[in-house]
Amino acid sequence: SNPAGQTADPFTVSAKDGSVISAAVPAEPPGENVAGPKATRPVELTGYAELLDSVPSRNAAVWRETTRSGSRIVDAQIDGSQLQRRIELNSHLAKVDWGKTQAISYAGLDGQPLRGLVVLPPDYDPAKRYPLLVWVYPGTLSRNFAYWNDPYLPGFYNLQLYAARGYVVVVPSMPRGAGTQLREIQAGMQNGVLPAVDRLVEMGIADPNRVGVFGQSLGGYAVNSLITQTNRFKAAIAIAGNNDLAQSSFQFDPLARGYPGIEHEKSVNWDILEQGFGLGASPIDDPE
Repeated sequence: SNPAGQTADPFTVSAKDGSVISAAVPAEPPGENVAGPKATRPVELTGYAELLDSVPSRNAAVWRETTRSGSRIVDAQIDGSQLQRRIELNSHLAKVDWGKTQAISYAGLDGQPLRGLVVLPPDYDPAKRYPLLVWVYPGTLSRNFAYWNDPYLPGFYNLQLYAARGYVVVVPSMPRGAGTQLREIQAGMQNGVLPAVDRLVEMGIADPNRVGVFGQSLGGYAVNSLITQTNRFKAAIAIAGNNDLAQSSFQFDPLARGYPGIEHEKSVNWDILEQGFGLGASPIDDPE
């Protein structure tokens, strides 16, 4: 609700994570607004921000943002005025020499336009070629790049750690169609990967003789598949990758089916095999 005698102009507060909320800003009191009604004034939150709350009646918003200079809780008037940082953490990260990230465009082996996320070493020199690490995960598309570009990812997921060691890292697009079967997944494994490597070599960024591939879970399986299909990679690391789908299928606990909504608490194999690999039956029932 707004003070008596005032109207409200709508605004949209949006964050890069896709959060959107409509709010309102009180118009000028009667007699003071000589220029007519206020225009809509959108506010875009900075960094990897998440809108926590908005109070239209007070023209206020509160959000959390994570940037390369730290994490903070911020409140402000929705028009951007009276911004105050209430909590600030990890401000020491502002002193870190982060690797620059960029997107590249290229075509898959099937001609489909694709994009890749590239992380460069902090001291990147465009006159040099660098060893290249290719992080693979089937189903990755450009809309997933914000996730992989997050400097707060833990452990081996944090691609900045490899860039800090002098590697260029690329996350290629690896599109998968809905309901894709296992044999089709395997056949298309190279589609978005090898052309991304070729593009970085063409750009003078990557050394074609020093290319490695790595991935975790379904990405680990992708690594195992790729190195049986091509000799392009000098090194390969499959982290928690499945090596024997038939054996995994026989480890499935059928009793999990009796617990709707909590099957994953009984066994994750059914979900990994059916959703990740497209296996709808056991190897005994469907040897192909």
